[in-house]
This record gives sequence, structure tokens and C-alpha cells, in this order.
Amino acid sequence: MLGKFIESTEVKPILEKYFVVTDLETGNEPVSNPGTAKYIGKFGDKDKSVPLTVITDVNGKMIVNSFVNGSENIGFPSSSEDVGRFMAMLKQGAPAMSDSERGVIEAKLSKSVKK
Repeated sequence: MLGKFIESTEVKPILEKYFVVTDLETGNEPVSNPGTAKYIGKFGDKDKSVPLTVITDVNGKMIVNSFVNGSENIGFPSSSEDVGRFMAMLKQGAPAMSDSERGVIEAKLSKSVKK
């Protein structure tokens, strides 16, 4: 779900304006990236759920990740609270992103919120 969201025609151009989006797959599947566990260990907890979203600075230092209070990973935002957390992450990681751009992202996420 997160991949489809990121690749959507509404969201992709906004995210690419502010971020270099990289998808790392974990596990033993053919689509997995060797060395991914290193990044999960560095930016999150390898025993926690995925997807893990991490925003870093240009030097690779983590600004924020998708863990709430360092313990619960929101994964793909599927509740209003998760959407709020994801939007706060974007604001922290890309303060220059306009309210209008964030609104587009929030509206797209809100369509997938469990009712």
C-alpha cells in the first residue's frame, strides 16, 4: 500500500520535490535488498513491523521515523492518528513543503483510513 501511495500521480511529484525516495525490501525474497537489515537496525527496530518510514538529512542522519514514542510503528497510516503522525513527519522532514502540498498528501492518505 505504501508503495502505491508514494507512486500515485498526486503524491509522487510532491515527495520527489523534497525527498529522495528509496524503497528497501527486507527478507529472503528475490526482491529483497542485501544489507537492508543494517538500515532497519540503524533507523528502527528490526523486530518491529514494516513498512518503516525514515526521513534523513543529506548526510544520512535520521530526522524522524514512523515510530510513535519510539515504540509503535505506524506502518502505512491507516487511522486518523497515524495520518496525523505521518503529516507531522513530513513537516519535520521537509519544513519548506507548502500547506497546499501537504494537503494533497493528507487527502490521499485520508481516503485509505479505516472507518
